[in-house]
Amino acid sequence: FWLPSSKVADAATVLSAFDLLYLDEEDRVLQRIEISDTKARVSFPRLGSRAASALILAPQSISSTRTLIGDQLVIFSAEETVAT
Repeated sequence: FWLPSSKVADAATVLSAFDLLYLDEEDRVLQRIEISDTKARVSFPRLGSRAASALILAPQSISSTRTLIGDQLVIFSAEETVAT
């Protein structure tokens, strides 16, 4: 699930585990957050104008892909990934 940076909340009560990546305009990782404690109140960092968007991923996606701050993601639409 992809969010524009203006839609990311300061804090929320988490109902299920998820990973969160903050991305800049060039899809570089600015911040990575792995949330595994459900029903907890979580505060999210405000990265100001540096963050262009946030990407919500399935739990443990960050660790299983070894995504690090500074990595640049390559993002395609579903249509672009379909073999012709």
